[in-house]
Amino acid sequence: MSARASAALLRARDTLATGVSSERREALERLVSLGLPTPRDDAFRYANLRSLERRDLLPAAFAPLALPEELPLGEYRLVLCNGQIDPSRSHLPDGVTMTRQAGLVPGADTSSEGRLRLLNGALACERTDITVTRGVNARLDLVIVGGSGGAYPQIAVRVEQGAHLTLTEHLCSDEAAESVSSIVIDADIAHAATLDHTLLQIAGARSIVLCDVRAELAADARYHHRLAALGGQLFRLDLSVGLNGPGAEASLAGLFMADGTREQHLRTVVRHRAPNGSSQQTYRGVANGRGRGSFDGKVVVDAHANGTNSVQSSRNLLLGTEASIETRPQLEINAHAVKCSHGATTGSLDEKMMFYLLSRGLDRDTARAVLTYAFLGDVLTGFDEASRAFVERCALTRLPSADVVREFVA
Repeated sequence: MSARASAALLRARDTLATGVSSERREALERLVSLGLPTPRDDAFRYANLRSLERRDLLPAAFAPLALPEELPLGEYRLVLCNGQIDPSRSHLPDGVTMTRQAGLVPGADTSSEGRLRLLNGALACERTDITVTRGVNARLDLVIVGGSGGAYPQIAVRVEQGAHLTLTEHLCSDEAAESVSSIVIDADIAHAATLDHTLLQIAGARSIVLCDVRAELAADARYHHRLAALGGQLFRLDLSVGLNGPGAEASLAGLFMADGTREQHLRTVVRHRAPNGSSQQTYRGVANGRGRGSFDGKVVVDAHANGTNSVQSSRNLLLGTEASIETRPQLEINAHAVKCSHGATTGSLDEKMMFYLLSRGLDRDTARAVLTYAFLGDVLTGFDEASRAFVERCALTRLPSADVVREFVA
C-alpha cells in the first residue's frame, strides 16, 4: 500500500470541501490518506501514475465536445462528454433502456485497483445504467470524449437472459487537451447472454486514460472483449472477468502501440469459479522510440472449476533500443481436471523475414512497417468489420511508408 501524499488529490479535496455530499468528502479523505498507487504496489509495478500529480483532477463541466469525424459510428449511440451524457446526440435501439443516477462511491477496498475505483467514485457526477431486455439482439456505440480537466464516467451494463449486445466503446479527446479520464464499467451478463465489447482508445497525445472493466458471467454466458490502444500519453486497462456459472466463456484479445514517449499498460484477471468454463487471451504489443508497455495477466482456477480450459498468449515487438515492454503471465490452479497454458515473448523483428523483403526491393523502413503490420494481424481478425478497418487506418498512419504498406497487404 502506498503512503505517498498526493498533491493532486489534496488540491481536489480542498477545492471540493463544500458543495459535495459528505459521502464524497469522506471518499476523498480516504483516498488522500491511502495515496495513489505507485510501482511499489504489485498490480502497478509497470505503470507509474506520477504524471497525474501535474493534472487538474477536478470534474470538468459538461460541454458538447466535438467527436472525431472518422469514428466508425452506427445508428445507435450513447455519447458522454466530460463524463456526463449528452442527450441531444444519444439514441438507443429498441429493447435497450437507460437510467441515470448520482455516481456511486465504492466501499473501503484498499487495494491499488480499489483506489482507482475510489478515485472514480469520489469524483463521478453520475452513473449510467444500461439494460438489454431478455432475448433482444442490439448494437450500441458508447462514445466517451474528454476535454481539459477530469472526466469520471460510471457505467453499468446488464445483459438479460438470452440477450446479445454488441457494444463498441470509443475513448477519445482533443489532441491538445490535458485530460484525465477515469472510467469504470461493470457488466452483468445473465444466463446464455452475450456481450461483445470492443474498446477503441484513440485519446489525444496529452491525455491520461484509466479504465477499470469488470464483467461477471452466469452459466453459459459469453463475454468477448477486443482492445485497440493507440492513443493517449498514459493508458491503463484493468480488466477483470468472473466466470461464475458452468459453461461460461470469455475471449479477450487486443493490441497496443506505444511509440514516442507513450505508455500503454494492460492488466487482466480471469477467475474461473465454476466447472467447464473456457477463457482465451491473445494480446500483441508494439513499442518504438522511448515508448513503454506492459501486459500483466492472471488466470485463477478455483477448486471446484473442473473442466476449465484456459489459454493465454502475449507477444510483443520492440522496434527501438530505448523501447520496453514488460510481460507477466500467471496461472493459479486449484483444481485437478483442467487444461491451462500461457506463453509470453518480447523481441525484435525477424531478420530472415526482413532480408526476404529487402531482397524483393523494399527499403528498410517499409519492410519494418510491413512486418509490424503483419505482427498485429492475428488479433485484428477478431474485430468486427467496421472496427477492424478503423484500427487498420489508425495503425497504418503510425507506420512509415503507409501507402506502400496498404498496397502490399491489400
